[in-house]
Formats: sequence, C-alpha cells, structure tokens
Amino acid sequence: MSPGTTPSAGAVGRVGSDHPQSRSRGEQIDRFDGLQCPVVYVLLMPKLMYAVWGERAATVLRASDLRTRLADAGVVRMQLNLTDDPRLGAAPRASVFDPPVDAVVSIWSGDGADALTPLIGDRVDRVAGWVVDERRSVEPPERWDGSAAPELAEITFLRRPDDVPRTEWLRRWLNDYTPAAIDALSLLGELQSVVVSPLVPDAPRISAIVEDLYPFSVVGDERIRFRSERPDGWTEQRAAVGYEDNVDVIPTVRYLDDLRSTRSLNR
Repeated sequence: MSPGTTPSAGAVGRVGSDHPQSRSRGEQIDRFDGLQCPVVYVLLMPKLMYAVWGERAATVLRASDLRTRLADAGVVRMQLNLTDDPRLGAAPRASVFDPPVDAVVSIWSGDGADALTPLIGDRVDRVAGWVVDERRSVEPPERWDGSAAPELAEITFLRRPDDVPRTEWLRRWLNDYTPAAIDALSLLGELQSVVVSPLVPDAPRISAIVEDLYPFSVVGDERIRFRSERPDGWTEQRAAVGYEDNVDVIPTVRYLDDLRSTRSLNR
C-alpha cells in the first residue's frame, strides 16, 4: 500500500505505530504469542466486537441516530451481523449462549471503548464485548455503503478447550486447521478475530470470533459448503480447535458502514 492510500475497511490489528500498514497474504509475521502465521493488517486501529441480545436488536442497531452517535464518538466504521433475514431460516445453528445471540456488532475506533459500549448496550437487552485482533485468512468482498452484503455470513464463537494451552491452540487453529479449511470449503471470505480482552466485566469467556462467508446457496444445500473432499482427520482437527463442542454458530447477513462521512456532518 503506497503512502496516502486509504486503507481497506476491515483488516485491523492492535499493532505498534512502527508496524507496516499492510502486508501481503502469506507473509509470515510474529503475532500471536510468538506464533508465526500469515496475516494481513491494513488499518492500525482497535477492533471491538459485541454480542447483542434483544428482540428488537436488528431494528435499533440499524437506526441512523446510532450511526451518528458512534461517529461523533470517534468510530470510523461499523459492521452489523444480523439474524433477521428470512433467507436464514434453514441455515444450521448451534448455541451455547442462552438465549442465542441476536446480532453481532463490530466497530473500529481510535478512542477508548468505555464511552462506546453504552451507546450499544443502552439500546438492547444485553451486550457482551471484546477487544480483538483481526486476521484475514481469506480476503472478503466488501462494500462499505450500509447495504446488505449478498453472502451468507456465518459467525462462530470459539472457546479454547480447557486442557490446551493458548499458544498450542493458536498453532492448531491458525497453522493446522485453517489451511485445510481454506482448501476444502467454498469460502468467499474468512475473518478470524482473536480475543485480546473483555470489554465488560461479565463478558463470557470467548477465545475467538470467526466470520466465514459462503454463497447463500449453501442454505438448504450443505453440499455446496465443500468444494473438495474433506481431508483426512477433518473432524479431529475441528475438535482440537473447539469447533465440534461448546461452540456457537450463528447464520447472519452482514452490513458494512463507513461512518467517516457521518462524523464529518456533525463537525
């Protein structure tokens, strides 16, 4: 990325000011607990992710005044993953959370999270949030205009198995499982957000939040999910990471919104 180029919207890492703004996919860098893994970072700004509960979550999160208030508080971009699209009816789900999550909100801001969390939490029944490091294993198609994206966006809340150390878990997930999944699955994009710290005192223990993008035709025909044969040991690899047990899988539609113009109107 050349100087002065506007960075892509979504790839975010909590990295130092001396870190390059962007890296090519496949380049190895020392990121997670010393683990060498391919990663792309292009926007040097913390990413905050929230799980949201509430019957009216989709309506209140779409409200224009929320975008305005977030923009005035320093939020640059917002992503909504909503569960209210009728096309999601036949999509597979799994939930440890009770009740299941109704929406996921991602925001990027250079300012502190203390003032941002209530802007979302005050509108819904319950909110839990985390600071995350985002890793783009498959660069997704993106249009930051607030419209519904055409892909199925499957959100997975991963919990590291209790008997697996963090560094070993990251190695199994990022270095072992992820390349096999990219080869086997019909992914249009994949964002892997590793949890750094909770944003609220009672936030559930979550290790990572994954967003997998598929053609919407996957809903109703799971055969489309795989573009090749499942590799040997597929189920065992998934279980070693935490995909087979104690996991939430939430089918959503994503809405990407650039708030910089919204903020400029309020200054």
